[in-house]
Amino acid sequence: MTDDQAAQPRNFRILSLDGGPSAPVYLHFLLQIEKENPGFLAQTDLFAGSSDGAGVATFFASKTREELQDGQKVIRDAIKFDQTFGGFFALGLRSTLRLLTGFRSAYQTQRLEGFLEKSYGGMRLGQLTGRVVLVSFNIRGKASVKVFNNLEPGDPDLEMPASHAVLRSCAFPVMLPTVQGSIDGSVYANSPSVVALATVKSFSHGHKKVPELRHLDCTMLSMGGAAQTIGSPSLQRLLTQDRTNWGWLQWALWPTAPLLVMQLMVNADAHGAAFISESLLGNGFLRMAFDTQGAVQGFMNTLTGHLARSEQNGIEQVTDWVQKTAPSKADQFATERRCAWRRTGYPGHAATMHWIDTRWMS
Repeated sequence: MTDDQAAQPRNFRILSLDGGPSAPVYLHFLLQIEKENPGFLAQTDLFAGSSDGAGVATFFASKTREELQDGQKVIRDAIKFDQTFGGFFALGLRSTLRLLTGFRSAYQTQRLEGFLEKSYGGMRLGQLTGRVVLVSFNIRGKASVKVFNNLEPGDPDLEMPASHAVLRSCAFPVMLPTVQGSIDGSVYANSPSVVALATVKSFSHGHKKVPELRHLDCTMLSMGGAAQTIGSPSLQRLLTQDRTNWGWLQWALWPTAPLLVMQLMVNADAHGAAFISESLLGNGFLRMAFDTQGAVQGFMNTLTGHLARSEQNGIEQVTDWVQKTAPSKADQFATERRCAWRRTGYPGHAATMHWIDTRWMS
């Protein structure tokens, strides 16, 4: 290859996966994309994830190129993986007591770590077939951003078990113990698109140049969730006032919108990351932010025990909601009421498929 040929930018496709309760939703839509664009998943150059999105991203990256050729099977397996992953956060008696007393994290990591280890085939980061960027945050000693990746040869993190890196990305405070001083990456980047882009850029023409990552023209599909409105209708009515004087009751313990401040943090981060990524990539960026109000409420019910006396826990409620929301036909693929297919406005199914065909598959 000549120097001129090497200097030609190549399309580098990044699939960015949010954390939080949106994974059960966007994986069903990802399956529809693969059905209409066979080979979509195999075309992906890098999988980025935060929190449980890191778990799904690593699941994809653990598959061989041959396995990725059957993208529909891999995505269906990822849906099963995510359902099992979410099942670890169903409230039982012990986890409820830990959550209520506040002296221990609600869940322990041993069983989850064993599941992740098995799902990834015991691979270390350096053994993953696909490239990954996994977002975490370090609170031990000097607070700092921690991004696990397998982009740089010789990086000590390459010897880390992939399951361990995922645990450090999804150790949400209160819910899971910290892992070697690391906590859930969602505290600053629940939507990891900006972190993924910055990481790739640092290796392509930053101070850590990796030859195979030079001269890239990045294309990014960012998938996640964003509630169309923050809080409950009763709280929204209060916002019509010129000044809304809320205390900790409204922000944390309002009966119809528990843990509102966490919902706000997750949604504000997603909107901010999409704004920055679109500003940097222009038409090379597409944000698919589904209205996950139903999924979020199911997740909150799991955390707060609102369904403790019901036969159905929060995780099952999320699954039921997804089954009702997930598309069965192309004309049901996107509606303004159910999801915000964000680049500018609501492109809908046809415009989204056009973007994938021209920007991703070409």
